[in-house]
Amino acid sequence: MGSATTPAGMQSPLLKSSRPGSYLGYSLQATRMCLHLCEAPRGSFVALEVLDDVDVLHPDGTRLLEQSKSGLATNPIANFSVDLWKTFSNWIEAIEAGAVDPAKTLFRLYVLQDKKGEYVSDLHYAHTPAQVATTVQRIREAYEAEGHEGCKPYIERFLGYDQEKLAALVMAFELETGNDQLVERIKDHLALTVPNEFLEEACDTAVGWVKNTSDGLISQRKYPAIARDEFSDRMSTFNTRFSFNHLLKYTLPAPPADEVEKSRSNALTLIRQLEIIEAQEEGLQAMTDFLQSKTNKVNWGAKGLVYEPEFDEFKQSLLTQWKLFNKEIRLQSVTASEVDKGQLLHLKCMAASAKLNDVDSPGFFVRGTYHDFSNTKTIGWHPRYRELLDE
Repeated sequence: MGSATTPAGMQSPLLKSSRPGSYLGYSLQATRMCLHLCEAPRGSFVALEVLDDVDVLHPDGTRLLEQSKSGLATNPIANFSVDLWKTFSNWIEAIEAGAVDPAKTLFRLYVLQDKKGEYVSDLHYAHTPAQVATTVQRIREAYEAEGHEGCKPYIERFLGYDQEKLAALVMAFELETGNDQLVERIKDHLALTVPNEFLEEACDTAVGWVKNTSDGLISQRKYPAIARDEFSDRMSTFNTRFSFNHLLKYTLPAPPADEVEKSRSNALTLIRQLEIIEAQEEGLQAMTDFLQSKTNKVNWGAKGLVYEPEFDEFKQSLLTQWKLFNKEIRLQSVTASEVDKGQLLHLKCMAASAKLNDVDSPGFFVRGTYHDFSNTKTIGWHPRYRELLDE
């Protein structure tokens, strides 16, 4: 049986478990793991240093085993490279141990740098048993003619492997080289929910969380697998905090008093609404909130923090609250004067809260939006505000 952190399909012999600490300090695998978590379907698990550098198990039982090489110092896919043939030898070991089924597995050798290798390229393009047999025979003849002691135990295991099983392995093999834009590819996925201006921060958070989580699991000798759904939830939490933090971070300050006074002619109805409930002393704060909410709506929209449909949803939630407050006051404060009812409704709305893009919006934005409504007569404070405003 599997668990939320250890799927049943990954509970096979841990062929690399004798050296779990070898992962620590290597950023390539963590970045590749993060990319796989972005690309994998829901229900997938991605593990490090289990059956390979990166092991991706999909919910349908298919999997990817990926060996990652930087290729900075040497060419890991040269014809008789130790790294190349050791990779195939490890895959053969995994198959023979019953840990993977070649019919359900993609075996990938990823090299960060744009390296070349004649034999590995031929294996990549060998898609039929006959093509595999021809390629393997050519490799065998070159090896026997030249002799290469460094890769001997690994290449001989490859060449001596059961012909039918070897064909299945090679036909499920692929090579990926020179595709070094890993961070950009992660950003492409994150860009679906994060504005371009903040992709760098989101990407750093994603890769850092994957690396720290994996390092923590490995150092505690726990199973180093991360559920794609856990990663998705983590990024959703980040996006929520990110949205609120950046609303605050990119909030323009309240306008100075002289600017408020200059704008008074644009808010005469707002001011009159307060006067008819005898709350004219609230005028300066109301004007300040009104102006600050308007400038920040434009600012947040321009930065891609909030889009127009989200502003519309926010405004609708405030209108709904106003209607409920109004009804509540009419039912519970029957004997109160009209002015008192208006002051109470104004007080409730000024203390209200509402979410903007799924996060709590700043208080000035709620108050300012209500005052914007009052300035357009969409709402009012006095029970007979329309009648009194028209006088």
